[in-house]
Amino acid sequence: MAKKKTEKREDLRTAIKAYEKQYIRRVLNRHGWNKLETAKALDIGLSSLYRKIDELEIGKRKKTVKYLRSLKISQGKND
Repeated sequence: MAKKKTEKREDLRTAIKAYEKQYIRRVLNRHGWNKLETAKALDIGLSSLYRKIDELEIGKRKKTVKYLRSLKISQGKND
């Protein structure tokens, strides 16, 4: 039975992190990815926002998509 409590706790933690990531990304988008304005809107310090961005891996997907697009473009030019 203890295992089920642990599983539920992990599910809750996962859900909270997913919501936090989505919410921070939405506020970042609203402020044009201006981190200082986003931190003010979230009422957290700028260093806390940077830590959350790193912990929650916010923006890394965006960079990966840009990188993959650049590969396609460069491959197209070589053909």
